[in-house]
Amino acid sequence: FGMSERTVFTVLDQTADRHGDRAALQQPLGASGSGLKDKYRTYTWNEYRQIVREIAVGLRVIGVAKGDIVALQSETRAEFY
Repeated sequence: FGMSERTVFTVLDQTADRHGDRAALQQPLGASGSGLKDKYRTYTWNEYRQIVREIAVGLRVIGVAKGDIVALQSETRAEFY
């Protein structure tokens, strides 16, 4: 059919190509209600793509292969998206 494979990563890759150094995600660093102004770590699309690549390499290194199922148990973090 001539359709290319569209994956979550290809969408991220294309978005990073288009938006590069614009803000993609923000991760809260401080607790709400502490009386202090909440602080956030902002990730650009380029940073986000690089983090995804590094996590993918790490998973391959420990033996995770295409089609394997991986579960995460953790607090919500920007890196997991």
